Amino acid sequence: RSRENILTIMDQVGKLSLFDTMVMCVISFTFNFGWSGIDADGKHAELQMSSIPQMGFHMSLYAVLLSLVCGEILLYIERKGSQDVRAFEVAASLASSRNASVVSSRVRARTGSSDFPDGNR
Repeated sequence: RSRENILTIMDQVGKLSLFDTMVMCVISFTFNFGWSGIDADGKHAELQMSSIPQMGFHMSLYAVLLSLVCGEILLYIERKGSQDVRAFEVAASLASSRNASVVSSRVRARTGSSDFPDGNR
């Protein structure tokens, strides 16, 4: 149970890692502008500023997405595994209680005793 809680917290915190990717996208769109005008000498001047995402940006984005997908898969496996363990425990307890009742009924049949204090069923 504690492992599932840790994985859930890591999954929620891991989603914050997309924030830096979002900031880079906003910066690349914001810093794509140009200006043209006349400088102090009266000549034509132009300023062009742009941001072009390179390989590092794309690899960072892919690494974050892969990390999030792996986290989701691990969380799913943990939840599925704990459901299977719980189902197995319930089945085992039902089987043991059923076996106990079968054994006690066989003992009663052999000894002629009853669970009731007055001997009636």
